[in-house]
Amino acid sequence: MTGSHRLAWALVLVLAGCAPLPAPDGLTTEYVCANGSGFRLTTAADETAIEISGMRFRLQQQPRSGGETDYVCDMLKLTRNRDALRVDMDGRPYLDQCRLKR
Repeated sequence: MTGSHRLAWALVLVLAGCAPLPAPDGLTTEYVCANGSGFRLTTAADETAIEISGMRFRLQQQPRSGGETDYVCDMLKLTRNRDALRVDMDGRPYLDQCRLKR
């Protein structure tokens, strides 16, 4: 992602209510996705943050049935289905088949 795309993406998320924030103290894990891109997920006692494309955003957990859990921030959604994660942006797939980086 180029610098101008990163800035535009960040602006859309901030305007949509996904405010950047400092990293919470907690467990940070790295994920790599099918297209080779990746992100970091930091989970603390009562908050989860995603660091993606050099930006960090707080996510709200929304449990679902069937072993899935969604983490949302207006236009950004992270879906965990057992050991695979997917990131959607504005309802469209952004990163798919993301797995723990080893």
